Amino acid sequence: MLNSVCIEANIKVDNTGTKISLPVIVTQDGLLKSYLDYLIVHRYKSRSWKDRSAFAVRLLIDYTNQNKDCFETPHQLFQEFSNSLYTGTIGEDGSDPSWLRWKPREDKDANFLISLICSGSMIPDTNVGGNIATINEVSDDQKATFFFS
Repeated sequence: MLNSVCIEANIKVDNTGTKISLPVIVTQDGLLKSYLDYLIVHRYKSRSWKDRSAFAVRLLIDYTNQNKDCFETPHQLFQEFSNSLYTGTIGEDGSDPSWLRWKPREDKDANFLISLICSGSMIPDTNVGGNIATINEVSDDQKATFFFS
């Protein structure tokens, strides 16, 4: 991954003394606190789910940072991110100007990664500079918002 690291952290959520071991994402701007908050709420999920969720978010961070000036809307960015999971980023001639070097993923894997990001009907949003800024709610029925950065 180009733009983030994932480290294991022991998180204390209350005064009971219980700690939760969770994968946290750190970017050049620091801890991705909103994602940590999301994982704390979903701490009952399996370890493999948490690890794949962190992996999916890190892929999205990388894609967004490597393609920051390419899209007019968050929807377009996410659509092309999703397509890139299926097709990979390496051209037929072996070139990859994005430097992501993604190989095509199997449909089942790409679908799962996309579902992890879209859980709660969320789509990524970007600020003017192209960095991930928020994942906005798109449904009044499912109130979930991440703030990335």
